[in-house]
Amino acid sequence: KHQIQRAPRQPAAPADLMRAQAQAITTSVGELTGLLREAGDDAAALDTAELDRRLATQLPLLMRPEFPGLMRQALGQVTTPVQQRALLELNQYVIGAVEQLADSAVDLQWQQLNKLRELCDAAVDGGSEMLKATAEAMRGELDADFCNCLNCALEEEEARLRARGIQPLEEDRRWEALAAAADGGGGWEKQ
Repeated sequence: KHQIQRAPRQPAAPADLMRAQAQAITTSVGELTGLLREAGDDAAALDTAELDRRLATQLPLLMRPEFPGLMRQALGQVTTPVQQRALLELNQYVIGAVEQLADSAVDLQWQQLNKLRELCDAAVDGGSEMLKATAEAMRGELDADFCNCLNCALEEEEARLRARGIQPLEEDRRWEALAAAADGGGGWEKQ
C-alpha cells in the first residue's frame, strides 16, 4: 500500500514568483541572444541540446501561468532583431516543453485508468476474491503514480457528490467504500 506524503512547503508570494519568472525570461533571452550572435544571422534554429543545457533548469519557473503575459512585456523591451529571435526561440522551447509535459500526462493518465479498469472488471466479474487476486498479480504496477491517480479520482468524485448535496465518507473510510463497491454495494455516501 503506497502512502503519498506531501511535504508542507511555504509557497512563495505570487509577486516574488512573477519577478523571478520575469528575471528568468530576461536572463534566458540574454543567453540566447549571445548564442544567436555567435551563430550568425543565417543560423537555423538553435540546437535543442544547447537549449536544454541552458534552459532546462529554468523550465519550472518559465512554465508558470504568467509566462504569456511576461513574454508580451519582454517583447516590448527588445530592441534588435536578434533579441526578437531569441525571444521567439525561448517561447518555442517553453511551448514545446509544455506540450511534451501535457502529452506525457495524458499517456500516464491513460495507463493508470487502464489499471483501474482492470481492477474494476475483476471486481465486477468475480467480486472481492477476484479483485484481490488481480491486485496481487498487478502489485508491481500499483505504484505511487497509480495511487495519486486514484486519490485524484476519489477527490473529484467527492466534489461531485458535495455539489449534489451528498456528504461523502471521511478519508479514512474511502477504502472500505471501495471494497463495498467492489462487492456490488454502494458505499460512497454517508448512511
